[in-house]
Amino acid sequence: GVRSVYCAAPGHVLVGCDLSSAHLVITANYWEIQRLLDCFDQNLDPHCFLAYDLFKDDFKNADGWKKGFSLKVSHKPSKKGRAGQMRELTKTYRYASIYWASAQTKHSVIRSTEMTKLVVEDTLKTESRYAGVERRKVLWCDRVWHEAEPDWMVAWNDMLALYERQGYMEDPLFKRRSGGLMNGKKNEVVNFPVLSCEAAVMSIAEQRVLQSFPFEKWGPGTGLTAQVHDSLVVEVPEHMAEWAKAEMERCMTITVPGWPVPFTCEADVGLTWSEV
Repeated sequence: GVRSVYCAAPGHVLVGCDLSSAHLVITANYWEIQRLLDCFDQNLDPHCFLAYDLFKDDFKNADGWKKGFSLKVSHKPSKKGRAGQMRELTKTYRYASIYWASAQTKHSVIRSTEMTKLVVEDTLKTESRYAGVERRKVLWCDRVWHEAEPDWMVAWNDMLALYERQGYMEDPLFKRRSGGLMNGKKNEVVNFPVLSCEAAVMSIAEQRVLQSFPFEKWGPGTGLTAQVHDSLVVEVPEHMAEWAKAEMERCMTITVPGWPVPFTCEADVGLTWSEV
């Protein structure tokens, strides 16, 4: 794809860095979702935690646990094994759910999710792995999820009540106001604070990165070269790769006053965008 042809100049490398679980960090802090707060505090994987809620021993006993079953982030199962596939399905379900989407919408999102992987050199294979998921399975997941994490419904209703009182929503960081949000459509109301907060955090990160990696600092095409969603990419001389990796992680690690969970990140070095 495009990312594989976006490459560094000879003698240079690309360093890419993206925020880790940005939307979950925001919702954990802003909406005080206790399960997520506990996961971040105890270094547990929230997707594995929910997968265990949903699938119990089927998830625990599935193949793919290279380090043995654990809900710790460090023990996440391989995506190639059944446990990893169950985690990926749960992750897709969670991200389709957190903005109060209907069961029908979530069902559509899950069924249309495609997985693309490199099977042999220069050959990509795309699979619609969840095309056979039934709507009743989504409804069952909803029941289990809300029993395990009841704070979501409380937070959503709090957002609706806030909108009804003031007629707009705000970015939690810079307090920038929304428009009418389709006259208070629930999905728009709960969506705005999270996505606007992500944009605010990325504006802080981008300014920090620009200070350390100015445009053309080390020649044409160097410095900050790309920003997509919660990801930034810089180009630097090859001998600066390790410094640039550490500096990107420093720039994009952000703590919001009063929020217990910071925004963290992980940088990678490569020759093409697809590698970082």
